[in-house]
Amino acid sequence: SDKPEAWIARVSYVAGKGDAVEEEAGGFVVDADGDEVDHPSKKRRTDQYLDPVLKILGESIEALPTAEMYSMAIQFAREYTEEHTESKEKTIEFIDNLFEKASNDDKVVASELVLEQSDYLACEGKVEAAIQCLKDFSMLQATDASVSLQLAQLLKINNEMQEAINELERCLKLTPVHDADYMKVLLELFGAMVGNETEYVKLKPVFEQILLLAPNKNPTFEARFGIGCVAQACLQFLEESREQGEARKAVDMTVEQSTYCESAEGKSEVELQVMASFFDEALTTLTPSSKKEKANQKLFLRRVYDKAIRFFDDCAPELADRYRSKRDEFMYS
Repeated sequence: SDKPEAWIARVSYVAGKGDAVEEEAGGFVVDADGDEVDHPSKKRRTDQYLDPVLKILGESIEALPTAEMYSMAIQFAREYTEEHTESKEKTIEFIDNLFEKASNDDKVVASELVLEQSDYLACEGKVEAAIQCLKDFSMLQATDASVSLQLAQLLKINNEMQEAINELERCLKLTPVHDADYMKVLLELFGAMVGNETEYVKLKPVFEQILLLAPNKNPTFEARFGIGCVAQACLQFLEESREQGEARKAVDMTVEQSTYCESAEGKSEVELQVMASFFDEALTTLTPSSKKEKANQKLFLRRVYDKAIRFFDDCAPELADRYRSKRDEFMYS
């Protein structure tokens, strides 16, 4: 077959037949080294032969030596190892051989394969080897955001946070702004900087860039560094700004100077929930206790309430009504 899916379907069928499977072909069986030998007069235990699942996976690579086939074969072998611990040693050896074979074939160099290899090494406790694997790939190939993100995550695991930040910054410089991954890398960079307790003065320009791009680029994803959408960046920056006595400026940047808060249209459920937290924290932080302060803040806070109402009016009217009620209470009490 010329399709990886067909090979995986075949090997899945064989794997599903369980311990009763014995791979036979034309009067021959396969020994532990994968060589054909004369069929014995009596059947022996199947563990004396090369596992039939690994045999078919090997055949798939011989027939279709592509990056996709390598990746799918290795993924299947990894899952198979978890379910069949009795053949773990042989399967691990098989996986290692596939990675080595792929590395020696210039035609199968691809990001999905190196990502699979680094994940495999990390899961085996070889984090430094996984890091080196990704670094070697990055030196030889054009920048790939998925490779840089995984490399940054492994550097974080290895307690090399500044190196992780450096890698994300490098990736950002080499990724076109119009690329779909640009905002994702930018948000991950912001999260990494926050996690590394980066100075506020260095966080601010990164957040400003997020807001600048936000109207057209609003991904929501499972983040490696805690910031998986623009709304989370807004809330985090507000918290960082409050500690610096800059809460009002942060709210002004987000609510007044950016168009991100103009509408909830096109935003994910996660973003809506986080933006409700953002408005709640902004209003709680900025609402003054004295009448004199209230007079100075009144118009600004009214605009924040109005923006929250408009933001939620169409998608979450119950939240809009809550902010409307709080606004009236604040203005006329």
